[in-house]
Amino acid sequence: MSYPITGLLRDCDTYESGFLRIAAIRAEHVQVFRRSGLTVDAIITYGGKSWAVYEVGFDDIEVQERFVNDESGGYTEVVARIFAGNLSPALSAELNRLTDGEYILAIEQPDTLWRILGSPDEPLSFSGGITLDDARANNNRSEFTWRGNTYQLQPYLTTFDPATSGSAIYAHVSTSEVSPGVYFILLAGSLDSLGAIITNATPGVTVYIELRRFGVLLYTANMPIGGNANTDWTYTGGTRSSGQFNTEWETQCTGAGVAFNWNSATLAAIFPDSAVDVTIYLTDALTTSPVQVRTLNLNF
Repeated sequence: MSYPITGLLRDCDTYESGFLRIAAIRAEHVQVFRRSGLTVDAIITYGGKSWAVYEVGFDDIEVQERFVNDESGGYTEVVARIFAGNLSPALSAELNRLTDGEYILAIEQPDTLWRILGSPDEPLSFSGGITLDDARANNNRSEFTWRGNTYQLQPYLTTFDPATSGSAIYAHVSTSEVSPGVYFILLAGSLDSLGAIITNATPGVTVYIELRRFGVLLYTANMPIGGNANTDWTYTGGTRSSGQFNTEWETQCTGAGVAFNWNSATLAAIFPDSAVDVTIYLTDALTTSPVQVRTLNLNF
């Protein structure tokens, strides 16, 4: 959501220097944060979560980074502020909404780079307030402040659009036993606060499975989300052959790749009195680290 902050302390119509926009998101709403040195490769939010974007004049954002020596070798104090000269119910509501949160900030620069302040491990705390001056009403102002300490240099993003970044990139994985030995695997989209599905699974996501018997890998495979669960799996290895995978897993699946059943009866007949773990997880082109990992612990 975008919040144009009008009535700024400094009125500037051009962006020859300084910052353009500042975007904020609660650290707990970030599902994937991957950085390489001074570059952030991906920031992906949980489905249904989004950045708040504040549009301000370039001279109304203040960012301070100060190095402090200590016994551990030193850290950096980070402070980011927005100064707004107007007081309004909307600004008061936004100040209240941000209170008691820990955040990651993205600050847009004129060179198209986005400066990232904070991370899931080292988020920035928010504080804000309103200053009233009855004698000089034009000094009334609102102030948004985020601050924190970090032991890492603050990185950059080269391409970033807070309006679309991370909008339900990953599906949500859930599993349930619908009848003895038959398991329902749902790869829905984002969920609301009550767990109800509010979007479909996003294209471009790959679903992976790993089956292990007493800890030994039987096979791994993957399928594009939305594929046919009965035909579209790609076998990628294991102690069991691709033909055995086809017999024990693929042909036992029915349904589309976002909602399908797997009947474990064939595998149970081959491995009676066994403990088999079925792990299901997701990735996409941006992030190879598994997310939404779910494991079925089966005992035949």
